[in-house]
Amino acid sequence: MTLAVGSSRVRRAYAPGPYGQIHYRRSGPEGIRSPLLLLHSCPGSGYLFDGYLTEMGRDRSVIAPDFPGFGMSDAPPEAPGIEGYAAAILEFETVLGLGVFDVMGYHAGGVVAVEMARQQPNVVRKIVMISAPVFTAREREDINARFLVHTPDERAKAMDKSWPIFKSQFWKMGTDAVRTWNIYLDGQKNPEVSSWGLRAAVNYDLAA
Repeated sequence: MTLAVGSSRVRRAYAPGPYGQIHYRRSGPEGIRSPLLLLHSCPGSGYLFDGYLTEMGRDRSVIAPDFPGFGMSDAPPEAPGIEGYAAAILEFETVLGLGVFDVMGYHAGGVVAVEMARQQPNVVRKIVMISAPVFTAREREDINARFLVHTPDERAKAMDKSWPIFKSQFWKMGTDAVRTWNIYLDGQKNPEVSSWGLRAAVNYDLAA
């Protein structure tokens, strides 16, 4: 479906991926400018970019997939690491036929963008990183020590503390309380795999 310039309605769909289906959001016309791929932080989903999809979709095709295991995308059987996430999104963009494209990634999404460019430098044209998580060996050790897999009951019990911290200290972009709540809930889904993306970003040698 090709939309006219100025049309930025967000549509949602699924595409096949290496671990099952990949859910994505999309807006904008095709074929005018290089497509823009938006990669969310972890844990999270492409819902993070709903407003941005509308704005950027006025004159180009903009796509925001959910990483495998996040949002409404099927999960891999084991943690794929940044290399695996990058390969999955590259396969996804091939299915969509994006050709050469730009990537904007938020935190872990930015790390995946860098790895995508390393794997296929001829298709990633430009990268915008919303924060670049570079850590020392000691910082990696400290952060990894805090990573725990929580059961649903443990996750629910912790929400009394984690939700106030999220809305007051972490998420300060916008004043829509319902949207903030939905973004927070996306980060609580799939507790058995939700730490995989952030752990992968922490342990990836971005500085190199």
